[in-house]
Amino acid sequence: MIMFLDVTDNKGIGASPLIDEIRLDGSLGQQQAFVTLMDGLKAYWKLDEASGVRYDSTANGFDLTELNAISSTPGMLNNAASFSASQPDDGLFTTGANAVASLALTNDWTISCWVNASTSNPYGADNIFSKAGEIYLWRNGDNTLTAYLMSGAPNYSVLANHTFSYVLAPNAWHHLVLRRTGDTLGLFVDGVLEEITTVTGIINDGGWDFWIGMQQGGWPWNGAIDEFGYWGRSLNQSEITTLHGSGTPPDFVVEAPFITTQPQTQSVNLGGTVTFSVLADGSAPLVYEWSKDGVVLVNDTRISGADTATLTILNLAESDQGNYSVKVENAAGNVVSDNAALIVIVAPIIVTQPVSQQAVNEGASATFTVTVSGTSPTFQWHRNGVNITGATGSSYTRTDVQWFSTGVYTVLVQNSAGSVISSDAALSLTAFSIFREDFEIGNVSGWTVAPSATSLTITTDRNHTTAGTYSGLLTSSANKMYRNLGTEAQGPSRVSFWIYDNNGTQNRAFGEVRAYTGAGYASGSLQQIAAAGRYGTAFDPGTGTLAGQSVNTAKYQGRVYGGANTGWFNLDAPGAPNRSVGWHKFEIERDAANSLNFYVDGILSKAVTGANVVTWDSLAIGSAGMGSTVGNAWFDDVAFESLSTPTVITHPSSQSVATGSTVTFSVAATGNVQSYQWRRNGVNISGATAATLVRSNVQAGDAGDYSVVVVNKVGPTISSAATLTVY
Repeated sequence: MIMFLDVTDNKGIGASPLIDEIRLDGSLGQQQAFVTLMDGLKAYWKLDEASGVRYDSTANGFDLTELNAISSTPGMLNNAASFSASQPDDGLFTTGANAVASLALTNDWTISCWVNASTSNPYGADNIFSKAGEIYLWRNGDNTLTAYLMSGAPNYSVLANHTFSYVLAPNAWHHLVLRRTGDTLGLFVDGVLEEITTVTGIINDGGWDFWIGMQQGGWPWNGAIDEFGYWGRSLNQSEITTLHGSGTPPDFVVEAPFITTQPQTQSVNLGGTVTFSVLADGSAPLVYEWSKDGVVLVNDTRISGADTATLTILNLAESDQGNYSVKVENAAGNVVSDNAALIVIVAPIIVTQPVSQQAVNEGASATFTVTVSGTSPTFQWHRNGVNITGATGSSYTRTDVQWFSTGVYTVLVQNSAGSVISSDAALSLTAFSIFREDFEIGNVSGWTVAPSATSLTITTDRNHTTAGTYSGLLTSSANKMYRNLGTEAQGPSRVSFWIYDNNGTQNRAFGEVRAYTGAGYASGSLQQIAAAGRYGTAFDPGTGTLAGQSVNTAKYQGRVYGGANTGWFNLDAPGAPNRSVGWHKFEIERDAANSLNFYVDGILSKAVTGANVVTWDSLAIGSAGMGSTVGNAWFDDVAFESLSTPTVITHPSSQSVATGSTVTFSVAATGNVQSYQWRRNGVNISGATAATLVRSNVQAGDAGDYSVVVVNKVGPTISSAATLTVY
């Protein structure tokens, strides 16, 4: 089926839009007529313009010029030129030597137009068109038409002077075709050949203009003229029928291009391929010219289709990013598309890694930050390899850090072009409270009173705890209580307690941390004591005194039992606080080298080396001995804290094994280890949570870097990586 649609304003011949020539016989005849109507077309004037120049719709550009003002009126198609006998000097004519020569009537030709004649014909011969000395077509007073042909220069002899018998009905649109074929001249009205006559001789071009609506010198047309075309050949009946039936076929005129589908913005990975397309309509041929950021593109090894409707760019580089547009052009003009942005997606690269190690106080906040390059990356933070819900920014802040918040933090950064995982960022606590006592339960539950000793008294006389009420009161040298920690604490640790000093007669008010061979107090032999507090006026020689030490009653005292430098001593390092009334904080801290540091009110007051016992398991508060005179003293906020993440003693070793072998990685660590997590290339291995990792029947895919995260409640320690090579 072949369809030709002329969606135009068909005034005078029917409703709009008009669907013309629907054929179901499979014939190509009508379609061929449309195609061939472009052949030999010299000029086509739609006469739609309201005033001024009347444009030639072909690419030849033989525009008409008005002689005086020609008005516009509703036409056969859109508008038409309106002529009036009351204005005898009005007409349309061609200008320029090129137009005159190209519109010569020396051979076969066809002239087509639509006319609507007024009733009156004042001059008795109103011209539809003319070319001086060569051709005239006019209407007579009886509405017949006369064709008058002359030989042109130099003789201007008459070749034909024929009045056709057809009577042109006024006040209606009619399609007229005057056609010369050899020695015959035919008049077609509304697609029908009405009459032919003989032409004798050749018309020689005399260089005169072509006129529409009058002849040069007068006799104007009284009515309207529309859709005027001139062919330098003889159209056949099928073509003339087509002209009449369609008014003007779409292929007749060079329609300026217009875009029906704009090129679209795209995001494409670096190194990928992008294709931009445009759909445009308008008279062929359409010429395409693609540009980037206003610079015309040229086809090369990467760019193709820069002069077609589809542009393709291979192996995209970052420099290809920009705005792309296409100019579509034909003889009638051009149109430029909207910009289509190309975003070249560059895989993310981590420019600044998160800080590898952070230690914060319990309850504080920790922030991890990564800076990256790349196109619109997304972020997903992980803790110990598990997604953190909602942690999707370049920074992640963990608030209220507790022991269960510690771990190894990483961030996955990705976009469609690729992904990258940050290096490990370990979060730990500065200290984890293994034990804390503020007596706010109002009793000594959980404490043990040693044989022959008595408990401290819970009182409200003094209190140090913020918003608290209670404390433990020491009133007798027999007052002493113990508390097992429930763990064998290794590595850097700290015991702290607050003592209220009356600055009176009390002595031997001390806090102690102890180590036994068993699991705690009274479960084995005593190995070590570290104590701090207030002694009386003289050290007990039976319990040992460091060389050269005697009680400095202006200072507080300490004691070490077990290891080197055993005995009593003053806490009198430079800057150490003096005794005074009020609450004082005492701290005993063991570092990684097993040295003991004694602090009073946060000031280092004594350092003792050689404390070689590595596990502490119990605390004691009260009097340092029995039988001595003791005044009142109060204890509050007793705490034991672990200060260090685990220490890896033996790291896993790299191995090279044959395919199918079994391989074992091991780690040895100290420091209150709670758990292990083995990883391959930084990714957790499911179920690998022991100090030893066994991999059976290893294959090439098992090769990589193996490490283990060792965790206690202070935080994680990551072993060095062991490389597995499988050959």
